[in-house]
Amino acid sequence: MTDREGKEVSSGDAKAMIDEEHLSILPKSGDPYLISLRDLENIVHADYAITLDLPGSLLLSISKLGYTYEDFLRVLYKMRNEIILRDLLTHEKLRLTGVDAQMQFLDSQGKKPRSGAVRFVCTKQRW
Repeated sequence: MTDREGKEVSSGDAKAMIDEEHLSILPKSGDPYLISLRDLENIVHADYAITLDLPGSLLLSISKLGYTYEDFLRVLYKMRNEIILRDLLTHEKLRLTGVDAQMQFLDSQGKKPRSGAVRFVCTKQRW
């Protein structure tokens, strides 16, 4: 962990865990860090290292993840995006329950054996 000028605040081996709302950094020695995914201002990844902009003008660099680098990065983005979407859509009401459309079913010869009005209804959404 460094400040914006590059001065090292702390360093060392640690474990990182991601849950629905937090990134936990558990150093082998010292106090753990609990970082809200809402507070991540930016995620930069390059050369198998991940740098996170944290509140308080701090930068957290996570490296040496080995084969878990891509999985960790994917889960980090997924969980952060889900919490942002959940926060943004908290007070949204469902306004459209279905979409009216016209249907034409073509057989293998290109003829239209069936056509008519249909309504597409969304029964479940998954992010």
